[in-house]
Amino acid sequence: MTSCTTQAAVPVAANAGARITESRRYYELDAPLLEPLRQQLAERALAAGLVGGAIGRTRQDVEIGYRLEPLPIGCRLTELAVRLDLTMDLPAWRPAGTTRRELRARWAQLITALTGHRDNAVRAAHEVHQRLSGWGEGPDCDALGKLAEREVFRVKLRFQLREQVYDLRTGHGVFQGSVL
Repeated sequence: MTSCTTQAAVPVAANAGARITESRRYYELDAPLLEPLRQQLAERALAAGLVGGAIGRTRQDVEIGYRLEPLPIGCRLTELAVRLDLTMDLPAWRPAGTTRRELRARWAQLITALTGHRDNAVRAAHEVHQRLSGWGEGPDCDALGKLAEREVFRVKLRFQLREQVYDLRTGHGVFQGSVL
């Protein structure tokens, strides 16, 4: 039987307008040996809704908001808020009995590899917040709004490209150890 546990969404980072929350859903594994663990991992990942041989997944939802405040001469970007909600589906290994040290080390490497996308998303959220919060005033609200939208688009595009390069460079995490 496959069990699934969920860790509630918790704030993991915040700073003057940037808010990042993360929730993790785990599917349980308990095999103490490598080959049975590999088999259990494949079966339970599929039962947890992961497809294409994936054993973990990170989903991110980003919202960026701000207000344009008209000034007597020009406009100012205020109330900048960057929100990133992360949801991760991961295996949780609680082996029955004693396990080999090498297997525990491989497991730790696997979890590190699976959480790499999370780290990229957090960096991107902080990047867009930092870039926009450093802006001063613009000549008018229409021009400043267009500049802000363009910058948000650029950061999102850079993030998507970074994710694609990350996947290619790591073989979707395989080269980092996301396989046992």
